[in-house]
This record gives sequence, structure tokens and C-alpha cells, in this order.
Amino acid sequence: MWSKKVNRKELADILNSGRITSGDGLYQSGSLNALGGWDEIELLWKDNPQSDSRFPSAMIVDRAEQRDLLAWLNTYSPSARPVTAYSHIADRQTASVFLEANSSPRLGRFEDVCLGLIVGETATYVGGKKDLRSVTHTACLSTLSFSIARSAALGLDAKMISEVEDRWSRSRALIGASPLPVSTEPLQAAWGVIRRLAEGEFKLPLGEPVSSQVLEACSQIWSRGEIRQSEWRSLTRELPELAPLQDELKGPREDRLSLFERAVSDARKSRVDKSLNAEFLCAYLASSISPGTLDHLHVLQPHLYTFPNLLIWYGLCAGLSSRDTLGTTLNGLVRRVKRELVREEHFLQNPSCDIAFVELEMMSGSARDWTTELRVATPGHLIVELLPCINSHYRSPRLEGTNESPSSELAPALNELSALLDRAHDSVSKVRRAAGIAAPRPSEFQKEKKRKTGR
Repeated sequence: MWSKKVNRKELADILNSGRITSGDGLYQSGSLNALGGWDEIELLWKDNPQSDSRFPSAMIVDRAEQRDLLAWLNTYSPSARPVTAYSHIADRQTASVFLEANSSPRLGRFEDVCLGLIVGETATYVGGKKDLRSVTHTACLSTLSFSIARSAALGLDAKMISEVEDRWSRSRALIGASPLPVSTEPLQAAWGVIRRLAEGEFKLPLGEPVSSQVLEACSQIWSRGEIRQSEWRSLTRELPELAPLQDELKGPREDRLSLFERAVSDARKSRVDKSLNAEFLCAYLASSISPGTLDHLHVLQPHLYTFPNLLIWYGLCAGLSSRDTLGTTLNGLVRRVKRELVREEHFLQNPSCDIAFVELEMMSGSARDWTTELRVATPGHLIVELLPCINSHYRSPRLEGTNESPSSELAPALNELSALLDRAHDSVSKVRRAAGIAAPRPSEFQKEKKRKTGR
């Protein structure tokens, strides 16, 4: 990588011009250097910026100085606003982690488990209002599960993944996103299961506590594809109506579908529908209709009022029982999400976001309307970089007018075209008069138009 230390004024000159103005102090390096003071910034490029003018890939700044620097750059380098759409900003410790992170993110055998949870969370937010086959992969990229899974795939530790979780929630508040239909506690409990199963492979933070019964049942689904009879009896101790249902799981698919409907009805009648065990068991029975797939998400949608987190546990169970079968479902949705989840990206590549969290937080605290200063790919949607190489997508009515819509661009074009046609008509009339050619007799349509407009 290539490195150059600059002060604020030199940085503003580079951002305004789009290139380094001098090669003094530019050198090839394999490591980061200590910063000399509050006004010193280290810029990084993957290749020699003198041979190919481009924005720096990253700006290394002490964490305590980042917001102040970004506020200063918003004033003195307005053409590059927001700056973090072009360059990562990180402190030296964070930058070191990402320089050493997996350039090829991977989740190994837990890939389908994470994908199942991502889709389950997405379906929970969609609720029963929309056909899940029409859900875009962007909706999946907006979930907390996607951000956690992406962080794990990059090899981040528990502390940094906790920071990603915190920034995900705070970004929603900053842009005024709609409230979530459920709390994140059950989702954190599901991630707590993955943490225990993936111990030694990933460094996930502590999630919400989950019962030892559910944890053992998930372990058995993961290793055997089903829950043992002894564990089933333990899970159904408070749900005697569900106890005999396990024996019927070996029947044909149609019978397993009706089995799920019976389980939901019995759990509702027993008045323990708020029990985690009841919600988990119903989700497991639904996943057993077609193990290792997400083909029956639509069957669960009508029951979200009774079991609001049913789809989260269903996604987890489907992922645990998958043997590389999850990607074929939902019209290729899972494959598109997987593509983004393990997309190769490096800290020395320029960002692919609209803005980074630290700059979003700074701009949100300013007096001016920051939404008018953002250029986003899709009106109403914002891509926020929570940490380098980890983007989350957000939707907010506040951003609906940040870009010109097609209709606003179409009106001036139509006006210009109309003026050109009028000039062409005048030119044709002049040529006819000069050549002594009579004008053609007007059609009935033209007569009616002249009568109405006087032209």
C-alpha cells in the first residue's frame, strides 16, 4: 500500500482537486505509522496515486478527532461531501484489524444457518402484508442479522461485532426509520444459539440467554437433522398437547403441514403461546415440512400475531437442517443475499456506501438539513457503512426527495422538445412561402386543435 501524511489543509486540497498535489512524503509501506498530533492524518492507497489520480482509500485519524475533522471537511471540501462515500475513515487500531481481515469473507459450514436467520428476520419485518417471493435482496441487507453475519465472515472479534450492532440500531434512529414490529431480543437469542454452536470458529458477542433445552435441541438439529425423543419430551413438559406430535413427523409432507397447523392451534389454546419453547417447537415443526429449505415461509405468515418471532426461529431451524439446500429457494433470493454476504472487499478499496456512520452521526447533529446534501442511488434508501466493508441499507421517508425523480427531469426535457418543434414548424412555413408552395389542407384534427388553442 501507499501512504502519505498530511494536515487538514493538504487533505482538503487533495479532496477538492481529486489528486495529490505533491509526491513529497508519499511512500510504499507495509504498515501504519503513529500519528504526530491532532492535525495529522495518514492517507492510504492500494496503488501509487501519482500514476492514477484517485481519492485515498482510507483516512487514518484518531477516533477522538474524527467527528471534528469531518465537520471541518464538510465546510472546506463541499465538493466531496459526504467524504466517507469516497474514503474509509478509521483510527489506527481499527484500520490494522481491517488491513488484516479476510479479503475473502467466509462462514464455512455456518453459511446456511446465517442465511436462514437473515431471511427469517426479513420475513418478520415484512409480516403478513407481502408475498415473500417478491421481497428484494436489499430488504435482507437491511437486517441486523446480515450485519452480524458479514462481520463474522470478515473475522471480526466480539467487541467490534457489538459495535456494529450498536451502530445498526443508532443509524435507524438517526435517519428516522420506521419502528421495528418486534424487539431484537429473540433475534439476539437466536444468534446466541449460533454463538454456542460456532464456538472456536467465530467470536460472536454474548446474546440474549436461551434455555438449555432449546440450545440442546438446536445442537441436535445441527448434527442429526432432528430432535431426539428425550429432548422433545423435555421441551414439551409444559406443552402436553404437543408431546405426541413428534411421532407423526415421519408421515407424508401433507400430513406434516396439517401437523404444524394443529400445533399452533393447540399452543394457542393452552395459553402458553408466549412461551419460547412453544414458539420454537412450532417453528421446528414448520421447518420439518421440507427440511433444509425456506419453502413454507408463507404458511407461517398468518400466525405472526400469535407468535411474532416464529419466522426467526423457522429461519434458524431451516438453516441448521440445511445441507447446502437453502440457496435454491425463494426465486434465487438466498443466492443474491449470499453474494453480498461473502462479497470480496478490502480496506484499501474505496467504499461502496452513501455515507459512513460516523459522518451520518456528525451531520445529523448539525443545524442544517443534512438530507438535502446526500446523493443516494435510490430515493428513500440510504447505504450506511457501519464499519469498513460492512454496509447496511436503510429506508426512510426523510430521504424520498434527496435525488431528482425521473418525472422532475422529464418536464424540462418535454418543454425543450416542444420549443424545438415550434421552431421547426416556423422554418417549414418560411421555406414554403419562399418556394411558393401552398400549405397542405389542415386535417379535421388540426382544425379542432386550432379552434381550441387559437394557433
